Amino acid sequence: MFSESCTAFIAAHACEEAKEQAALALIKATLPVVTSIDWGRISQHLETTGVARERLGHELRAMAAAIGLVPSAVLTIIQADDAVPALDACLEDWLIHADELDFVDTLFLSAQDRILIHWDFYKNLHAARF
Repeated sequence: MFSESCTAFIAAHACEEAKEQAALALIKATLPVVTSIDWGRISQHLETTGVARERLGHELRAMAAAIGLVPSAVLTIIQADDAVPALDACLEDWLIHADELDFVDTLFLSAQDRILIHWDFYKNLHAARF
């Protein structure tokens, strides 16, 4: 399913289930979540609609810069449907493999910086500080 390089990246950056659960708990405790994040109820957020896979890298970089995410920040990256395990990696390292890891409904969380970027099921890209 994944290339050898991507498989090695996943193995090297997979985080433990407890860390993934803690990240999800932080999101649920601080943002309006019912079954998914209700971005309409977050007044201070950025949004880019209709982000196709071929534009994802460009739009993620732009969104990260606009929200103030430090490029070297280690993110907990969670694919909501568990297509891949949760990963701890900086955005640029993840983007090297984005053509294989570009599953919709992916969360990019910097708990330290309290920044969340979300490429949702409808291919809309959202970001907020919380």
